[in-house]
Amino acid sequence: MIAPCADCGYETIGNEYYMVRNDVWEQALGHEIPPVQDQVFLCIGCLEKRIGRTLTRRDFVNCPLNTMPDPARSKRLRNRLKATVSRPVP
Repeated sequence: MIAPCADCGYETIGNEYYMVRNDVWEQALGHEIPPVQDQVFLCIGCLEKRIGRTLTRRDFVNCPLNTMPDPARSKRLRNRLKATVSRPVP
């Protein structure tokens, strides 16, 4: 499966494949979550640009995709999965 970021083209599968809460995703999209066949993928940086702040662990859903050990995750994703403080994104 190929899942490039809709904004920058970064390949999200493996390095930045994650699940966030519906309200975070809807804020990034500006509308309700589309059906599965119309999925949009965003790298961490582009998602944060869209919502105007960095992600924190509270933004992620509790599911195996986010909790299983995975050395292929980007450093940026690993940091956000542990972060407790959000910062504005310019």
